[in-house]
Amino acid sequence: MVTIMNNDDGNSNGSLMRSLSKLAYSERWLVISTVIGLGAGYFAYAFYLLLHYTEGFIAWLLGINNKPFSFLYDIALAAVEHGMKNPLVIVLVVAGAAISSYLVYKYAPEAEGHGTDAAISAFHKRAAIITLKVPLIKAAASAATIGFGGSGGVEGPSAQMGAGIASVLARKILKLPFQARRIALVSGIAAALSVLFRAPIGTALFAVEVLYRRDFEAQAFIPAVIASSVAYAATAPLYHFKPLLPEIHENLAVLYSPRGLIALIIMGAFIAPFSLFYVKLFYKVRDTFDGLVKRGMTVYAKPIIGGLVTGIIALWVPHVLGPGKGLLSHFLEFSEVGKLGYFKLFGLPLWLSLLAIGVLKITATSFSIGSGGSGGVFAPSILAGALVGASYGYLIGYKIAPISPTVYAYIGMAVFFGAAANVPFATSIMVAEMGRNYLLIVPSLIGAIVARELTGEYSIYESQLKERLRTEIVGAEGLLNIIKSKGLKIDLLAKHLVNRRVRPVTEDSLLVDAIEDLTRHRVRAVPVVDKKGMLVAVIDEGDLPSMLHILERQPEITVGFIQLKSPPTVSGDTPVDQVLEEMINYGTDYVIVTEDNKYIGIVTVEDVILSLSHIVHEQLASLKV
Repeated sequence: MVTIMNNDDGNSNGSLMRSLSKLAYSERWLVISTVIGLGAGYFAYAFYLLLHYTEGFIAWLLGINNKPFSFLYDIALAAVEHGMKNPLVIVLVVAGAAISSYLVYKYAPEAEGHGTDAAISAFHKRAAIITLKVPLIKAAASAATIGFGGSGGVEGPSAQMGAGIASVLARKILKLPFQARRIALVSGIAAALSVLFRAPIGTALFAVEVLYRRDFEAQAFIPAVIASSVAYAATAPLYHFKPLLPEIHENLAVLYSPRGLIALIIMGAFIAPFSLFYVKLFYKVRDTFDGLVKRGMTVYAKPIIGGLVTGIIALWVPHVLGPGKGLLSHFLEFSEVGKLGYFKLFGLPLWLSLLAIGVLKITATSFSIGSGGSGGVFAPSILAGALVGASYGYLIGYKIAPISPTVYAYIGMAVFFGAAANVPFATSIMVAEMGRNYLLIVPSLIGAIVARELTGEYSIYESQLKERLRTEIVGAEGLLNIIKSKGLKIDLLAKHLVNRRVRPVTEDSLLVDAIEDLTRHRVRAVPVVDKKGMLVAVIDEGDLPSMLHILERQPEITVGFIQLKSPPTVSGDTPVDQVLEEMINYGTDYVIVTEDNKYIGIVTVEDVILSLSHIVHEQLASLKV
């Protein structure tokens, strides 16, 4: 029988790998996504507790919370309810930014900013590799930034944390190959977001839609749904199954009428400029601070200055503090009964006050997070979108399709962020799920698509690609020629893409078993090793006709009696562009990865092309080729 070599994976991991490889696709991903859903889900819930206990302590320091160590759902709502005008808020927001700055720039610079973009970048350009320190530092830094009052949300941190936990599980425990690891990363994003937004279907769709401006990572959708559903089921009892936002108790039929359609189209056009302003302001702030660093300012000062600006805004308009989810829930719950005194600023009309708070919220977020602070951009966006949407309802919408401004506020969330992030489908479903208002999906989608088309290619997530790469039209030789002729820099190594689950056979294994491995598991090649695990030769697909001919005459022949070819080999530290060059030189679509001639795994041409093409595309764009 075929001898299985465990290499350096350990007996338990080797056994797990073999068990997973025997499962059908759906069964395999049921297991993998369940593991990821539990790991990423519980990690996200721990972050949720850390954040809100931090908010409770800061609120106590500000005199708006009775106990120092208590859970506080939203510091912004507490501050608004108490009419807070405490100058200490500036000091605390700056202190949180300083703590976050130190943690991030000292230990994990990858955790800078809003997180989701870093997760997208890891998917496209870093072989879905995120180290364990990133989610750990991201959790602590985000709790400092947001919990101390900085304007930011939980979506970005949770997406990066979920992606990080999934990456660690995929690499260290499940030992997944490159492409499966990318799907696992998407599943981790979905799981973490599902816990914090209580929208398992919407967050799964968000995870596959947010990677591109005009496309979906379709093959990751079912694994993402499984992971997000598992994470939701595991943590929903801790929330007592309560939705994140209030339910609407109103007849929504008018939104499905011709005048409703007109109101939604105009609403998309009304909100689109605010979404565009958010994206442009966010990156203008980011680029300004980066420019200051280039001129000699220490990188640690960026979030501190951003926190100072946010603190000054919060002193006069405390609505901008923290994520604002509690403030949003209060607004949606009481807008129907006219109790919106908390949202009137400086004697302005209500519709104008709502617009002003919305603009100030996205301004504060741009400075808190765009300066390098750790936090998300989704929660601030849905608060701003709700306020802008309600303002539209009061000013225009009600006159076209008479329905409560609360409904326009709900739709405004999906329209605003759907356009700002190029995720109209996911956001429309997420907003509906968060309040269990499923009849809002279609109206939200109409407005969001209109706004998205008006804002064009702009996105709050700059690592998004326009669409999925069609690897079948990307040639290995052409890709390598571009890399060499343009002098492009490639940081990925063979060890980042190696598939360790391709099992070698020994020289005394039966040839029939080696061929069975080659055909049944659909691998490119079966490595042959000696008893010490040293690479001897390889059996690849091209050898099948001659091997089958030999078996007809000698069914019991072993691999050691067959004349086999020497494979192209590379070390784990070989740059991926050189891996591609080795494949071309040898005329194969794989290389064998070894260390001191000991077999480690295989890298295929598809994995190399998929990992390199996005990097090449980005570098060529930066060169304006």
